[in-house]
Amino acid sequence: MSERLGEMPPDPGLPQNPFTPPPHHDPSCGAPPSVQPRKHSRAFAFVMLCIGAVVGALGVLGAIAAMDGYGPFAPQAPMGQVVTVGDFRIVVIAVERQGPVEGMSAELIPQGEFVLVRMSVQNTGSSAQTFAVAPQKLQAGGAEYDSVRVRETGPTFDRIPPGGTASGPIVFDVPEGAQLEAVELHGSAFSWGAKVKVSEG
Repeated sequence: MSERLGEMPPDPGLPQNPFTPPPHHDPSCGAPPSVQPRKHSRAFAFVMLCIGAVVGALGVLGAIAAMDGYGPFAPQAPMGQVVTVGDFRIVVIAVERQGPVEGMSAELIPQGEFVLVRMSVQNTGSSAQTFAVAPQKLQAGGAEYDSVRVRETGPTFDRIPPGGTASGPIVFDVPEGAQLEAVELHGSAFSWGAKVKVSEG
């Protein structure tokens, strides 16, 4: 017998199994594909870093503003207490409900009722400045209302000299009988604000 023991030649009469998997050591199979870890893009990381820096800076500025008595995190000041917004030191003196204001622009009639917030404004800057009426807000009945500029109050806070003080009302038009909550005072249209809790009488 020419064949060695254990090495039987294939029987040509039997069909070969085409589905027999190749042996594991067969180099024709190739190595399994390696899974690469997913990497964040540099642009995404840079954007997240910028957002974190901005949020952190706003938090620091908000904390500093709160210590100075203004800003979104500052507590409401009571009436009669001095609050500082920009170059202005303001004291809210009194709050009154009133009908149509004498001398008002175009004989304006309130849609609800006028509320007059009387205050004293001192200019602590080095040049004459106007305490703008438009940015001031009144919170009443769970809503916020813009000020109403009338001839009686418009010129009152114009061109306050350095170290000078002007006194007068700022007028708001609110629903009749609305519960008055706080006035939000601003040194300019883009400043944070100081809230003063208001009460009548």
